[in-house]
Amino acid sequence: MHAYHNKPYANNDNGRSGRANEVYLDRDFAKMVLGTWTDLVEKDVVAYGGREYSANQDFLAGEVAMLIQSTSSLSSIIESADFEVGTTFLPRIEGYGIGNSVIGGASLWVMQGHSDQEYAAVVEFFKYLSSTDVTIQWHKDTGYFPATNAAVKTLMDNHWFSDNPNYLTAFLQVLSGVQSPAANGVLLGNFVEIRDIVDTAVEEAFTGVSSADEALNKADQQADSVLQDYTELFDN
Repeated sequence: MHAYHNKPYANNDNGRSGRANEVYLDRDFAKMVLGTWTDLVEKDVVAYGGREYSANQDFLAGEVAMLIQSTSSLSSIIESADFEVGTTFLPRIEGYGIGNSVIGGASLWVMQGHSDQEYAAVVEFFKYLSSTDVTIQWHKDTGYFPATNAAVKTLMDNHWFSDNPNYLTAFLQVLSGVQSPAANGVLLGNFVEIRDIVDTAVEEAFTGVSSADEALNKADQQADSVLQDYTELFDN
């Protein structure tokens, strides 16, 4: 929600002008968001379905009317639903700036220490993955953004998005946003561990283990400790 409302998540321009060593989980915006969500959970307006893709089944079973989820679930949800599925932009909190939706996803890394023959094979594999046909099929099978301009052009030429507008929603959401250090998302050392810390804080607030403010204060301290360890590792 920070990026979506053009609010920084960490210092040093969200980690873009220098290595971030402090997060802003204990600031007013974060506490307002989690406090609002927690209030909606307590009023049974919002149901927390769990991390990652856990809530998909509740939506498919008709137990909830709306679901906030990654585009990577789009195809499987549409194929599994016995009702018509529609998509729209993420909800925006009135009175705050317009940022952007953060693009995420899996990544592939090539490490040092392998033979020329192995690296040549890696190159061919990457060529295969980025080929237009494979990129288009990956997009259609999952809902992930097609990763090349050639794939997007082919999809548009074949009227894919006009015939399947649910796959266009995320594109339009990103294109309607702004570009700024805050809106482009945060760069954090050991991001996955910090994400888990935040997930735990959200769950503690939703289940009444802690208040939203208490959960975020603790998460802020834990995340800053992770960043300190990361900074010491790379500065020494």
